[in-house]
Amino acid sequence: MTDKNIIAEAGSINPFIDGAVRTDPSRRYLVTVKPGDPNDPANPSEDNTLYDATSAAGEEAVLIYRNYVPNIGADWTGDVGLPRVTLHLADGSTLQGEEACAAMSAGTDPLGIPFVPADTYETLRANFEPARETPAFRASYGTAFLFQCDFQGNCKNNPPRNTAFYANADNQYLYSFLNQDFGDVVVIRGKIPEIPETLNDQEFFNENDLRYWSLCQNEYYSQAVKECLYDEQIFINPDGFYTIVTSEPENRPENADSDCGVGYLPWPNKGDGFSIVDGKTDDPDSAFLIVRNMLPADDFNQAIQNTMTAGDEASVLGDFMPKATYMSKAEFEDLGCAPYTSLAYDQL
Repeated sequence: MTDKNIIAEAGSINPFIDGAVRTDPSRRYLVTVKPGDPNDPANPSEDNTLYDATSAAGEEAVLIYRNYVPNIGADWTGDVGLPRVTLHLADGSTLQGEEACAAMSAGTDPLGIPFVPADTYETLRANFEPARETPAFRASYGTAFLFQCDFQGNCKNNPPRNTAFYANADNQYLYSFLNQDFGDVVVIRGKIPEIPETLNDQEFFNENDLRYWSLCQNEYYSQAVKECLYDEQIFINPDGFYTIVTSEPENRPENADSDCGVGYLPWPNKGDGFSIVDGKTDDPDSAFLIVRNMLPADDFNQAIQNTMTAGDEASVLGDFMPKATYMSKAEFEDLGCAPYTSLAYDQL
């Protein structure tokens, strides 16, 4: 259930509606979760209602509440705290707080990552390097196609979109495998779609091309997100493009900083994070970049969501398609404090 589709309670407003006054403190909502298949005609669509087929089948369900970036100075809940839960029982009585959690046998263990079998990954990793000398950004079509394409070299297919690993249904992703065997420094350039500015407690919410854009360094196997840069953190160079560098901290070029208009992401310190499995060893040279597009506007045609076939990413995204190249630390430092003047997007 996307924030902008939630109907506020009487006397409240939804701050994610285009033109809404974000500073209005009256922002209360009530959402109901019911057991049932949302695709079953017997379960009619209702405002502020989530149907859950998992719990209807008597299995444990997972409800995920997502916040991405709070206003500067606010805590990770946006200073409103976590939602409060009321359990409605069949006899008409209700339970709240710890009583509700106990009645639902609510788990407190961290969610497990649905990674692929370790032996399968180890065999694939030993026989095929997923990174390319010219980094390739691809739209995500799910784990099966990723292995077929990136670990076996067969990208000739028209796979259905199937993004796994607890992905948000409002997002789509580009990803790229990297490996330091090709160079100590990776330089990424591209354009960022227009996004609503909200970080500095802006009074009004204004929809734009995307709700949110980010570039993250990840451990591929463990799926741990190590570091991210998001839209309002990105320095836009005078040519309209961003320049972002990723490397191990000791290889960070001196000019990869805000004074030179360059964003920086540290390399994941455990590489692919394979040591999440007992007895397995990380590949420290490996990294996994993910570009996120959240909630594109209906009239924004260059979002990742508009890619339809593996391989059409560049033609759909245009200048919003990131390009990357490997360099040495010295090579990037030789560009001086205005690398955008020497690194034209069309030359990457």
